[in-house]
Order: sequence, then structure tokens, then C-alpha cells
Amino acid sequence: MKKRARIKRIISTFVKYDGINFLLALIILLFLILRFRVWEDTEVAIVDLTIFTSLIIAFSFGSVSRVIKAKLMNLCEDEIKLTADYNHLLKYYSGSADEFIRYKNDYEKIKSEKIRKYLEKRNLDFSKEVSFPEIEVADLLDKKIVINDSEKMYDSPALIKENYDDLFGAHETSSIYNQLNIRVDNWYEKNGEFVMDTSRTTFYDSATTNRCMDYKWKNGLSVRDMYAYGPFVKPLSESELSNHLGFNGFIESCDGYIVFLKRLGDLSIGKRTYATSIGASLKTKYALKGKSEFTYEGLKEAILGEIEDEFKIKKEDLDGEEVNYSLKIISAYRDLVEGGKPQLCFHFWINKTKENLDKKFKEEINKNKKDNHLVIDGEETLWIHKSELKGLIILPDLFIYQDRIYRTMSSAAASIVMLIKCLKK
Repeated sequence: MKKRARIKRIISTFVKYDGINFLLALIILLFLILRFRVWEDTEVAIVDLTIFTSLIIAFSFGSVSRVIKAKLMNLCEDEIKLTADYNHLLKYYSGSADEFIRYKNDYEKIKSEKIRKYLEKRNLDFSKEVSFPEIEVADLLDKKIVINDSEKMYDSPALIKENYDDLFGAHETSSIYNQLNIRVDNWYEKNGEFVMDTSRTTFYDSATTNRCMDYKWKNGLSVRDMYAYGPFVKPLSESELSNHLGFNGFIESCDGYIVFLKRLGDLSIGKRTYATSIGASLKTKYALKGKSEFTYEGLKEAILGEIEDEFKIKKEDLDGEEVNYSLKIISAYRDLVEGGKPQLCFHFWINKTKENLDKKFKEEINKNKKDNHLVIDGEETLWIHKSELKGLIILPDLFIYQDRIYRTMSSAAASIVMLIKCLKK
């Protein structure tokens, strides 16, 4: 994993500083040198047309190089911003090891010899639990959530502001936009309730802190080095990061299927990986609706709004007599990949079948594509029956289902573990 990340960092640096243009220019130069030699040997006159043609070729190569550059940067971007070396991350926060989310896989269920050998090469100890770089703060299935809200705005540290252009440039190939977000200043359990102290931040603040923890500044330092160093994980009350509230959620059909989405390639993180049904930041356009105070009702509205945006289950349909649904927030956790960012995990059940939901989702996707109103994280679905979840092999960067490997982010993988624990209840 370290070697792959190092290679991607080298490629990213090479591409960023126009290494492709240099290589193509070198190829053209060698081509011209060889042509000149041929002309000298054959005493053929050099005409302006030949030089003009070479300039056209050079211009064409320049255009091609920009396309290749964008593609390579997109492929490398995620691991440059956020480390994918989860073992290193677990060691980095070794002082908080007792708090990590853990899961015991049943490797005996693997039938594919190819996959078994692949896992053996990763030096996994099949007798031990797998640790994830996430910390479950509270089981919320039967707890009341209390929100103490403030309109105070987050102010990023001076070093972040000094390196803002460089940090924001880390998202060069991602499609991101600024918006008001809810910041979690602190959260804790008190008298059997789960209390959240919240304020305000922006997505751009998170893009230059939580969302690029491991991006190296020109001086070689990173956000993690300065503001989320180990060996202990900082409490939210002491964190200097943006820490906008986000969530991972699972949609379950009435016939017991859970849907996963393959993320698109232009998102700020987790490009082309399989994620939970819903994975998003909490949107204040749903949570506040013109109001100044963030409440528990606003939290639920934001989740339902995101379900409509991402999976096209419209909120107005949920109010109909024929539609029953259940929304439960099952846990609160912190994602160490993003510097301990606060996350909620939820379960959403609806009395619609897998076929019905999937058909409606695909129809809405195709309709929005034609109207150019596509605002989603993914369009390729994977449905797994909840009875099969216990048979998954779950690692921080992938899960294995029916002897096939699905790449994922550790936050999504840890959420699957929390869902399995919840369903046992």
C-alpha cells in the first residue's frame, strides 16, 4: 500500500509540473533531429511546410497531453489528499487503539482460491479481528439526540489560510462547490442522551482541512502533521479542523435488500469505489430551511432530503398513505482518515421492493441526464440481502461478496460493520 501511494504521489507531481508536455516535446525534438539527419544525408531541401507540420503536431500533442494529465491527476488525487495506507493510520493513532471499530471475518467462507491468495499476500492474520481507522462514539439506536446549536462561524488556523491556494488546488479534478455546513464542536453522552454542540462552517473550509489531511504542502508538511497528530485522537472539542457533520446510510427494501452505490469519478473523495446507499455531508438547505437554529427535526429532514437527491425517493411520496418508512440513526462515529471528522450512520426502511426501487432510481437517472439535472454520487447499484451481510469479508479498503472484490472507503466499510451489529438487535 505504501509503495502504491508513493508511486501515485510521484506520478501526481510529475503530471502537475507538466512532465507530460516535457516528454512529448522531447519526442518531437528527437523526431525533428532524425528528420534533419535524413535530409542532410539525402541533400533534400528543408521546406517551411515540414516545419509548419511539426508545429501542428506539437500543438496536437499539447492538447492530448492536457487530457492525459487530467486523467492521471484524477486517478491519483484521492490518495494524495487522504492516505489509503490504513495500517499506517492505525499505528499513527496507536494511543487510541482500544477505541477502533473491529470486526471478525469468517475467512472459511471464501471459495475462490485466487481471492484467498490475494488476501494472504496482504499478510492478514486470519485468526484476528480487523481494525478500522474509525471510532464509534455512541450507539444511538435507543438514545435521544439533543442538539445545542450556535450560529458561530468556524475560522480556520493561520497556517491553513497561508497555504489555502495550494490546499484547494488538491481538488483540481473534483467537482466541488461551496455551501454552508453544520460543524460539530463537541458531542458526548449525558444522562442517557447523546448531546451534540454544533455551529457553522463551509464546505471549502472542510476541503482545505478534513478533505486533504495528507496533501503535502510545499514545505513538506500536511494538515495531519500540524492539526491531527498522534498517537492519540484529539477530542472534537480540541480539534482545529472544520469537522462538518456527514453521514453514511443504508436503504433497505421491504424484501430485505440493502443497496450500495458505486461512486462517480468526479467526487471529492472515494472516486469509483462502492459506498453505502447514501454518503454525504449534511445540507443546511434541508436542515435549516430558512431558520437560524439547527434541531433534531432539521437533522431528519436533511437525511430525507439527501435520500431524495441521491436515490430519488421523493419526500412527498413518503407522506402518501401507500408508503410506509422507518428512519433510525444507529450510531455516531469519527473517521480518522479525515482527521476524526464526525459522522452519523443511519438505517432507512421503506415498504417498496428492490425491483421497484431500482427501476425508479434508474428511470430518474436517465430522465435527469436528458435534462442535465443530474446531482448524484453514483448510478451503478449493488443489492445485497441483509441475511448475506454476515457472509461478507470486510476490510478497510474493500469488501468481498460472492467471491468478488468491491473497492470501498474505510468509512463505508466500518459503516457496514455498524449496520451488521445493529441488525443483530
